[in-house]
Amino acid sequence: MKNKQRYEQLKKNLLMMLSPPFMFSQEDLDKVSHLASEYQVTAIRAKEVTKEQIQTAEIIYGWPDVKLLKDAPYLKWLHLPSAGADRYNKRDVYAEGDIVLTTSGGTFGKPIAEHALSLILAFNRGLHQYVRNGENKLWKSVVPVRDFFGSTVGIIGFGDIGKEVAKRCKALGAYTIAVKRTLSEKPDYIDELLLESDVGLLLERSDAIVLALPNTPKTTGFLSKERIAKLKKTAFVVNVGRGSAID
Repeated sequence: MKNKQRYEQLKKNLLMMLSPPFMFSQEDLDKVSHLASEYQVTAIRAKEVTKEQIQTAEIIYGWPDVKLLKDAPYLKWLHLPSAGADRYNKRDVYAEGDIVLTTSGGTFGKPIAEHALSLILAFNRGLHQYVRNGENKLWKSVVPVRDFFGSTVGIIGFGDIGKEVAKRCKALGAYTIAVKRTLSEKPDYIDELLLESDVGLLLERSDAIVLALPNTPKTTGFLSKERIAKLKKTAFVVNVGRGSAID
């Protein structure tokens, strides 16, 4: 009877592992507590989480130590703050193999696209060189600079992030090319939609390449030495996906 009562208590724990930039305001935490009123909600910085808190949680938000999941028999739902699942997408890391695993995919498209675009514009205008010159007290112009309008941007990885990158590049006057594993209807913000097998054409023609690939066995080393050799001498790659995609 005591074990059953303890189980009833333990299985109602909701653990929120907070780490920058994935933090919550008190107002947000109050909303979670209200919506999950049947749970004991514990919000704590990830580095302060104890082994027992992970082992007794039914729901976890965050990136728990994978090695501890085998000893978390009450876990039913793990939600990751990231878009990718990486180490967590294997059944054998859990005590129970039928848990629900969700990610935050679909929430990063706009901010990551803005980040990618800002890097392209910065390289085109030589801002990184201006920063270095300023640090060395060299006050001189960086020439030549490149216009973004009329340039060609190649997008590899046409998921949420890739689509948002394309929209912004097209709005600023770039010619956009994207590759997909399977062809679908081409959106109006893409000038050319190619099959993955034609990625060489994208690499040869692009002034900037945005790489937005997840970490999977098929994407590991996707941008190989042979493919990099196809780039224009003046082209550059902005990788907002996983580093494993570049060999």
